[in-house]
Amino acid sequence: RSLETLSRQALAAMLEGVGASFDGIPLYLKSCGGWDSLLTSVYAANLLLQGDARAYEGMDAFMRLGDHRYALPEVIHPSGGRGILGDGDSPVSASAFFSLMRITLFADFENGLRLLPLPREEWFAPGSEIQIQNAPSRFGPLSIRIISSANEVQFRFVESPKFVPPEISINLPFKAKIKGESDFVIKKELGTSFVINGWPALVRFLK
Repeated sequence: RSLETLSRQALAAMLEGVGASFDGIPLYLKSCGGWDSLLTSVYAANLLLQGDARAYEGMDAFMRLGDHRYALPEVIHPSGGRGILGDGDSPVSASAFFSLMRITLFADFENGLRLLPLPREEWFAPGSEIQIQNAPSRFGPLSIRIISSANEVQFRFVESPKFVPPEISINLPFKAKIKGESDFVIKKELGTSFVINGWPALVRFLK
């Protein structure tokens, strides 16, 4: 059983307090004159799991300042993207940022798997594809393809993981109609979120 030290409401209030203290995201350290990459990634991950789109502001800012760099400094100068604290290469900051990128695609919990916890509409342009390939999870390696066309979005579950999640939550950025099939059960429909049981070969959504 999962243990939650904070309720959803308490966590939301704490996140609001952090954002106000740092004057938004990315989190700016006045004492250093730059963005704290580790704190920003951790903060953004919590925002994302709360369904708060501000999570992407930090990611987008880091991406714009990437300049073909494969390292993430501890503290980043916001105008030039240079590292201004530490050695300029922080494995801890990089790990936090890649964890943030991972949960934009899926989040695995004891009670289930959440696919695309907070999806962006531009990910579903006709002809686009998102691919998750052999991604480690608590249920075993995950391989899923998400294919979009003008009228439909398909979630193709390429192969079964070692353990089937108790339930799978699939989230979309727009309203759609799910097509039921014999290899999964539709458990709930909550606006643009759908909860299913089973590990299907294909889940289709009609726009």
